[in-house]
Amino acid sequence: MKRSLALAAAAAALAFTAAPTLAESWKIRLSGQGDVFVSGGSNTYVVAKTEPGNVLAVYHTTLKSNYWTGAGVWYDHEPTASRACPVAQPEGWGDPQGCIAGVKGRIQLPAGANPTDYTIDIKWVENGAEQSTKFRLAS
Repeated sequence: MKRSLALAAAAAALAFTAAPTLAESWKIRLSGQGDVFVSGGSNTYVVAKTEPGNVLAVYHTTLKSNYWTGAGVWYDHEPTASRACPVAQPEGWGDPQGCIAGVKGRIQLPAGANPTDYTIDIKWVENGAEQSTKFRLAS
């Protein structure tokens, strides 16, 4: 009896830990100099992931590739500032209102909010200069 109870508890624990999460992630290419394995150069991306508590975590990353070998190295850049702004009303983009300021790359969205309903702005430092971009996540 104890063994079957222990097996049932183990199966329940395994099912609980193996349950899929509702987390989503996006990797959006911002710019690049062609195929890194053919022409070399850099490709830049933003990465966004949902986390528990309706937090959106974002950062910038650059893939630098060797022209001759095609070998690449990823460089991640933590944002120095971030914000999420609701997509403007139907009459156009307009000025952003009701933006939610983030702490570095972590933006606390309201409960039940969908990250795809916002445009995301981030700033980061790369090669000694401040960079910025604005993007929207696809649903």
